Amino acid sequence: MRMDTNGWMAVRTSGWIGLWLACVLSASPTALADLIGITGGKVLVDGKARDLSSVLYRIDAATGMATMIGPTGFQNVGALAVHPLTGRIYAHRNDRTTQVGGQLLELDSQTGQAMLIGDTQIGVPDMTFDSSGNLYAWLQQGSFAGFGSLSRQLVRLDTSTAAVAPMQPSGLNVNQVGLAFAPDGTLYMKSGDPDASQPIVDQRGALFTLDASTGLGTFQTWLSGEPANALTFGPGGHAFTVDRNTGESVLQTIDLQTGELTNIGSIRDASTGDLLQITSIAGATAVPEPQTWGFILVMSASFFRSRHHRPKVASRLPRRGVR
Repeated sequence: MRMDTNGWMAVRTSGWIGLWLACVLSASPTALADLIGITGGKVLVDGKARDLSSVLYRIDAATGMATMIGPTGFQNVGALAVHPLTGRIYAHRNDRTTQVGGQLLELDSQTGQAMLIGDTQIGVPDMTFDSSGNLYAWLQQGSFAGFGSLSRQLVRLDTSTAAVAPMQPSGLNVNQVGLAFAPDGTLYMKSGDPDASQPIVDQRGALFTLDASTGLGTFQTWLSGEPANALTFGPGGHAFTVDRNTGESVLQTIDLQTGELTNIGSIRDASTGDLLQITSIAGATAVPEPQTWGFILVMSASFFRSRHHRPKVASRLPRRGVR
């Protein structure tokens, strides 16, 4: 078979493009999961409350089945968020048994192992990133240290130092909070107890929006159930939450217009079938690991180098009709 210069270069270029695209499209540490979730909280054992170890999982958003990534090395981790630009996973640990109060952590996406960033001295039921990588959290009632007089309001967390920057009071008296930015930039907050059981225990799920610049909240709609803290946005831009009222963690979707909750399934360990006590979930962000970025850059450099040298290769080959 004969192939002229242009034909040979077209095949060669197509091959490089195909290989380069394959590397880019397959390079993501979270590509195997729609959501990630973490265990924690407390469980009753022989009538006594016992802290649960916090383990990081990948969760299938279509079924609720979970695959273990690994233990964090901490207990009582109750909030989870993924940086939209780097793919790094951050978590917050609430600890009322010490003077620390709360701690901001970074989790290894491959092993689950936690690295301590710093003490926040606050209680955080949930947190979320905006599209620019700013981390927002909800300051729950009964926080610690210099924030003892503040509760139930939006704060900013510094991902480098764990420093807390409170915003103005939200005007909301809520418990069991989930917090998440929607794909359109709207900051949503859900509550399983919108009046903090005051004056009576009358839990009812509700959905609010928050002004990220001021922290002020606005009621949107009632929910058809009372899901626990977790809130995130996942595949297709759908809102996900977790209901723990029956003693197990049930993954649900939320209709933002009507407040209707739809059960997906109980969250179980895919390898053992055991029910998991999930305290927080977050949408997985498809961002390559550093070593994968390096491979992509090498392949990109090779591709563009071959394009750069194309005229020189062609000049050494005989043109059609020339002997």
